[in-house]
Amino acid sequence: MSDISKKISEASQVLIKGGVVIFPTETVYGIGANAFQRDAVEKIYRIKGRPSDNPLIIHLADIQQIQNYASAEEHLDRLQDLMPGPVTAIFPKSEAGKEIDTANLQSIAVRIPASKTALALLQECRLPIGAPSVNLSGKPSLTRIEDIELEFANKVDCILPEFYKNDNIGIESTVISFLEEKPVIVRPGFYDRTFLQKYWPEIIYSDFSSRSHAPISPGQKYRHYAPECDVVITNVLPDIISESEASLGFSIPAGKGYKIFISNNREYMQKLYAFLVDCDKLKLKKAYLQKPLEDGFSAGILDRIQKASQR
Repeated sequence: MSDISKKISEASQVLIKGGVVIFPTETVYGIGANAFQRDAVEKIYRIKGRPSDNPLIIHLADIQQIQNYASAEEHLDRLQDLMPGPVTAIFPKSEAGKEIDTANLQSIAVRIPASKTALALLQECRLPIGAPSVNLSGKPSLTRIEDIELEFANKVDCILPEFYKNDNIGIESTVISFLEEKPVIVRPGFYDRTFLQKYWPEIIYSDFSSRSHAPISPGQKYRHYAPECDVVITNVLPDIISESEASLGFSIPAGKGYKIFISNNREYMQKLYAFLVDCDKLKLKKAYLQKPLEDGFSAGILDRIQKASQR
């Protein structure tokens, strides 16, 4: 058995025994537990300080497991073109799915990650793994293993790094609900509406805006992705920033502040969360985020930076 296989097997045993494992995906890292064990799932909520009505995405090894836990027959052929990949689908639970803890919802959000490490873990344990992104609730998601170890090393039972070359996306999956007559994008991500219309021409964006309703997906109801500093979204970055300020965008302002240059929206997604985390590490007071370029990735980026700017 190789060292990688041994570490994946050890992480699998942690999950089987009710422990909590941090593992990589192609979007961001996840913090996961056996979704059949309520006590294990509750550990994730306590570790993150996550509101109890904010559901987890259930990570699965293959399409067959989706069939086992969700009433998804009508859409499986099309989903097979997108999974494994950065998309989550919400369906009514099947009878077997009713045994899975999903914040008291009758629906289940399922995804097959594309990360080879994540898939190896899921195939090894053959469990549905409930997993939100790795962060303290409301804070930016963590995408660098050194940040994860610093924050969570003494809070979880196992941390798996990405063992294989991974085309890191950097923001969470696109979430599509199939609970209504038309498919609804309830959280934008790597895939936007224009791309998804190739599979579901009738697909629409969610108009969910009420904080009084129970969310059916992560990213709907609560403050997300926000650093301690003020976040300002701007069309053009200011000419000069001070030592207590930072900027991320398609130009480099003058001044002594912390500055990250990006050349396209793929880089924006990959660098956004680490930039926000660094702003907190540096104890900065203000971060300027330039609006993304108009393309298929802009909706997912705008969703994240708008939430990061909310107080």
